[in-house]
Amino acid sequence: MSWTTDVDTTDLERVERPLPRVMPPIDLAPARSPFYISQVPTTALVSADAVRNFQSPQLPSYRITPPQPLTIAGSSTNATPTVAASTFNILQPPAPTIAQALSSNHVGYQFSFYQVRLPLNSNLTISTYKVYRNTTSVNTKAKVIATITHNPANAGTPIVIQDAQPNGTTQFYWVSAVSTAGVESTLTPAQSGTVSNTSALNSNSQLASSFNGVPANTTFGCLDTHTLTNTGSSPNIAIASNRNLYGPGTLTYNSGSVAPGTFGKIYVFANDPTFQGGAAPYTISLLNFNFSGDGAMPIGAIATASSTSTSGGGFDGGTTPNGAGGRGLLPA
Repeated sequence: MSWTTDVDTTDLERVERPLPRVMPPIDLAPARSPFYISQVPTTALVSADAVRNFQSPQLPSYRITPPQPLTIAGSSTNATPTVAASTFNILQPPAPTIAQALSSNHVGYQFSFYQVRLPLNSNLTISTYKVYRNTTSVNTKAKVIATITHNPANAGTPIVIQDAQPNGTTQFYWVSAVSTAGVESTLTPAQSGTVSNTSALNSNSQLASSFNGVPANTTFGCLDTHTLTNTGSSPNIAIASNRNLYGPGTLTYNSGSVAPGTFGKIYVFANDPTFQGGAAPYTISLLNFNFSGDGAMPIGAIATASSTSTSGGGFDGGTTPNGAGGRGLLPA
């Protein structure tokens, strides 16, 4: 068999190959919103390509990678990190300086201090000053007795602190500065040691020296019939509260008791050198009273005996015959 390639193509019509179709530009296409096709996040899969979340018409589809769950292996590396707390150091203001050290005056104590002067480039602002007081030189137990507002207009003028305290009491003082941020400076002591109080008044608002060395004032009279009692069951002596009349007025002493340790004639007195009354300590003696000081206050005398009730002191000399006397008196 033989083939021939001599083909007559004169009757054929040429047909051109069609050109490729081109999509219109995206920005010229009608606007159509993407539509949701799956939940986000879907069931977790290690391969993110297995998840198809959205389909946009006329746009290539794209994928959203879901977060890997924290329950898979190696989840500790995916844990949310703990943010370290950042500390912010608020500066402490400088402490005030003492202008005049603590001294005693006619009302009690007095001292003064300068307000804090800050540098021009300082970002601190002083708000107030605190004044502390304590009966001992320990500032950790001191209490605030005054809060003073900072006044920049009087930066060079000392602030004077006066505190009325009865004669004979001892106090210690400190002062500090507080910034507007609420940070307090260290406490500056107003004294270097104990300062004696020479106030003119005692705790009863009486002249502290009104009784001292003045016979007319130290001569007193008892205002109670008797102040000392003993039940006879023990040598202990009960002391009732008692009133005493002096030239300037009346002082009252609190009730109390003493324990002589033996029955017999007992003298009881209170030691009150500043004549303030109240809780003055009671003391006993087997001898007659010693009036060597203004503060030796005879309360009375009493003769005690076992199983015998007695009383004494006061202005009537007690109730036991030939056994008790009044103020400092016993029968011979």
